[in-house]
Order: sequence, then C-alpha cells, then structure tokens
Amino acid sequence: MHHTEHVEIERATLANVAAGKGAGQAIIEAAEAPGRLRQVAGTHDLNAEQIAAGTLALASKDRTVVIQGVAGAGKTTIISAIAAWRIRREGR
Repeated sequence: MHHTEHVEIERATLANVAAGKGAGQAIIEAAEAPGRLRQVAGTHDLNAEQIAAGTLALASKDRTVVIQGVAGAGKTTIISAIAAWRIRREGR
C-alpha cells in the first residue's frame, strides 16, 4: 500500500470518528458502570484508570471510543470486562 493510500484511510477514519461524535446512545449510565464492571472482572482487580476507560466506553454517546495505554496497562482486561458485561446483559 502506498503512503497516499494510508493517508486517505486515516482521513476516512477520522471523518467517521467525527461523524459519530455524540451520534450514539450510552449503553449504561456512568454512575452504574464501575460497579457493573467490577462484578464481571472476575479475578482481576480493576484499577482507577481501567474503571475510567470502561466507564467512558459504556457511557459515551460517541460511536467510537479509543482506549490506549502502554503495554501491560490493562487495556485487554477492561475490554474483556466490557465484553463480559455485554454478554451477560444480552443473555448470550
């Protein structure tokens, strides 16, 4: 893939993010999210940053939420907790 194609993909991605800003519905109220995430985290103790990221992802009205962090920060752990909560909620 050529550099120009990468730039176009990035522009399209950013346009989609901008179009989705405030265009969705919150999955859960922000006040409920920490307790629900802790319930489904299993043996993992979620830290404050993970709870904040999970709360943002679940309570945001944006269609795209990015969770970033250094290796070992717990991104996979919080995303797994979010997925587990959604699975339990939807009965799958």
